[in-house]
Amino acid sequence: MTKAKLNPSEMSDEERAKTENFSDSMINKIVDNVQVTIRNIHLRYEDEHVFTQQPYAVGLTLEELSAVSADESWMSGFISSFSSIARKLLTLKSLTMYWTTENESIYTDDHDALLEIFKLWSFDCQ
Repeated sequence: MTKAKLNPSEMSDEERAKTENFSDSMINKIVDNVQVTIRNIHLRYEDEHVFTQQPYAVGLTLEELSAVSADESWMSGFISSFSSIARKLLTLKSLTMYWTTENESIYTDDHDALLEIFKLWSFDCQ
């Protein structure tokens, strides 16, 4: 059994090519199988008198945004074979934007109460 050469400058061209191919293959497999899911987002900006004399709130709610790997038949799952095209299924659920001048500020120093208010607003906006 031979000892692996760790220094690329000491490797033969054939060994270097095998190492690069393995590295490229591993990176491609990781990238092909990366999955991202974002859930339950609520962003809100309130302005009482900075830009206008009328108080207003602008916000965005998002139930889910996800991107998952898909095979040639567009079925989600782990991709083990090489493909020249990376396929991702994108899911977007309940994206809502709002602009209101009818409400008072929802700000409070009590973080738990503020979280509950955001949850209610997210539910009401959908």
